[in-house]
Amino acid sequence: MKDLVTNQSEVITKQTELIKDLVTRMDQQQKYIDEKLAKQDERLTKQDELLLEAIKESRTESQDAKRLLLEAQQVEEKKPRKGFMRWFSKD
Repeated sequence: MKDLVTNQSEVITKQTELIKDLVTRMDQQQKYIDEKLAKQDERLTKQDELLLEAIKESRTESQDAKRLLLEAQQVEEKKPRKGFMRWFSKD
């Protein structure tokens, strides 16, 4: 009976140590996962910022191009017509 109790005690001690080791490993894995997710989140945030900046620049360039085209059209409309074409002007 004493051997059985001793044997059970040893088994419980080994299981306790195993559980502690497993908990330690799980903590390490969770730490690794959290670090990877944080890095990935930083990368995605930076990528989003760059994309938004590129969109804003493209939008500004597009607006500038439209403004230049309108200015060119206005200048073209203000030019006096010469020769034969002045008789057919809309003015």
